[in-house]
Amino acid sequence: MGSLLERVERVVADTSIPPAQQLRMLIRAHVEAVASNLDALTVYLHEFRALTGDALEVVRQQGNVDRELGLDASLALTWRPFAIQNIVTRLSVAALLPGSGYKSLFGDEVPYSVLGNIVLTY
Repeated sequence: MGSLLERVERVVADTSIPPAQQLRMLIRAHVEAVASNLDALTVYLHEFRALTGDALEVVRQQGNVDRELGLDASLALTWRPFAIQNIVTRLSVAALLPGSGYKSLFGDEVPYSVLGNIVLTY
């Protein structure tokens, strides 16, 4: 993963590259780093459903609410810099891809979270 950081820093430092091209290069570098470290990649998908439409409409006192809340998609990358358990880093990203029920209650915005942690053991 160190080479990914070096690639990213080189791309960002090169001001002659247009921003859209830089973004494409950064995404390519990230995808290549993930593809070469598949043993450290975790993917999680979960479909959320709520109360039935009628029950939810009564609780929220709002009509025409669909039961489909959305799809929870999470991605986590674990890196052990020395291939041992003494230092473990993890970065995860999660987002709820809104379904029609969520959109009717809260709008179109996609809620997301990013979490990073480092575990040091001695």
